Amino acid sequence: MTKVFSSTGTTVGLNAERTAIATPVSGMQFYETDTSTLYIYTGSAWVALASAAAPPALQLINPTSVAGTGVTNTNGAITASASSAASVNGVFTTNYDNYHVIWSPSAYSNTTQTQTNIRLRAAGSDNTNSNYYWARNYSGAATSGASNVDLGTVWQIGDTNTPLHSISMEVYSPFLTRRTSFISQTAAWQAITSNFFLINTAGTTSVTTSYDGFTISASAGTLSGELRIYGYRNSI
Repeated sequence: MTKVFSSTGTTVGLNAERTAIATPVSGMQFYETDTSTLYIYTGSAWVALASAAAPPALQLINPTSVAGTGVTNTNGAITASASSAASVNGVFTTNYDNYHVIWSPSAYSNTTQTQTNIRLRAAGSDNTNSNYYWARNYSGAATSGASNVDLGTVWQIGDTNTPLHSISMEVYSPFLTRRTSFISQTAAWQAITSNFFLINTAGTTSVTTSYDGFTISASAGTLSGELRIYGYRNSI
């Protein structure tokens, strides 16, 4: 049985009751309790406005497994502690096409400037071949510049300086059989020169391999920090 709330004018009932309304009027609202969906009648058709059951646009992903000394995972909260490399498996799947990755470092053992590297992996093994392209530009008050590598063995996604800064990374189509690409952004403060930099990096691969994970590592020494991986929902 439908019920009308006088404060909002919204009719509440089942899907079958909404579709059975013979002469709905333009602007009429109907909330379906069996689908958790709010509809409005436009004058010619019912249009769904919202669904309480819809998943969020970004979904935290829990890897099927992690690998590396000092690497732990608690329901998608991945932590590396003095790890030479931190690998995650089963994070790229058919559920999502594109992904958002956040690396929040807490320590690097190497005291000089260090690169944070990424290698894609499939079935528990890194792609160590020369399949990685990347290019970077950086800008600061005192200086700016750019660098790039063609067909390297890693993606370099950011420099590390003191204090440490998080790296935000977008990964596109890693599980699909097409070239995987990425963009990343971070900041860097160089104490030795007292300069602050904004660093933007982008890259792709030379192969169309389907990947289900990746490995993050430092160009020298070990790294510590927190890693989070999110999938972008493909549709509403």
